Amino acid sequence: MKAWLPISLVKNNEQIEQLNDSLFLFCLDNGYALLNRYKPMNAIPKRPPVFRLIQPLNNGLPLDSDLREKEKQPAALLISTRSTSFLVRFAHPVYTQVPSFRYRIPGWQEEWSSWSTNAVKLLAGLPPGDHTLLLQSSLSHEVSALNLSIKPQWYQTWWAGVLYLFIALALAGLLYRMHRQRLKLQRRKLLIEKEKQLHEHLLKARTEQLQADVLNKSQELANSTFNLIRKNETLLQIKEALAKVKTDLGDRLPDKYHARLIRLIDSHLTSEHDWQVFETNFNQVHEVFLHKLKKDFPELTPGDLRLAAYLKMNLSSKEIAPLLNISVRGVENKRYRLRQKLQLEGDDNLTAFLMQYN
Repeated sequence: MKAWLPISLVKNNEQIEQLNDSLFLFCLDNGYALLNRYKPMNAIPKRPPVFRLIQPLNNGLPLDSDLREKEKQPAALLISTRSTSFLVRFAHPVYTQVPSFRYRIPGWQEEWSSWSTNAVKLLAGLPPGDHTLLLQSSLSHEVSALNLSIKPQWYQTWWAGVLYLFIALALAGLLYRMHRQRLKLQRRKLLIEKEKQLHEHLLKARTEQLQADVLNKSQELANSTFNLIRKNETLLQIKEALAKVKTDLGDRLPDKYHARLIRLIDSHLTSEHDWQVFETNFNQVHEVFLHKLKKDFPELTPGDLRLAAYLKMNLSSKEIAPLLNISVRGVENKRYRLRQKLQLEGDDNLTAFLMQYN
């Protein structure tokens, strides 16, 4: 009785060795096969498929060289992501039929693959973490499983995240320092420009005073006025800085001390002594200006006369603001009310009117 064996011998080197009366060894092109001619074909146990070899493609060396000899499959293999591309070889120890295989990896490949007689699977691109390779043969309903634990690359670890954070903080610090340096240079440039403008203004005022052939007291008046401006500007800056310190410190700077400092600054900003000194020097230069202005326009208040004196000196609203301890907008409002009291027309220039008024 003839029987057909589904095996493939080595081409041009077909060899069959008889080991005993009933046992024959076939040399196949992909392994070996044993045939016991006295054992019924259907009596061969159909075990589940097994994994034979896991072989990385980067160095060609198997991760576990004894895997093919182990009858009991390992519960898990630890695979580094440096070997994310590797081959998995598997088989089904049944030699009377050609098995087909299908596989899937839950979480990465949910659906079963198509049935194939190919006993080699190329795995590539698995992300770090734990994975399970499920294998099933067409000759058995049982499913074999191989647990794979893939380590992350160094740049995917927590300490690499700390390194990234450190680099980001270092870059942020560098950018912050560069930004502060740029602001410092800009402030220095603005300060030089402001000092230059102030210097030019003083030279212009001094030239105008010389051209008008006024008394030497006019220069002292101008100097004392601008010193008063600078003093009041400094006090306002200190007041703003104190407010910021109070905001930053909160209850650590008691309200009573904060209020006491604010009152002290305000008292110097609105000091009548400063105005009396200014008025004395002003009257020495412009002897009858305030007296005549009050006589011609009796509805003018002391505040209006003070503003008129500052405008007589050709001070800008920005320069007058710290002298009156008000904002530039407040100075503009006072200028508007003074125009109305002086009964000026819309086209008349208030400063020019006061400078020519004698």
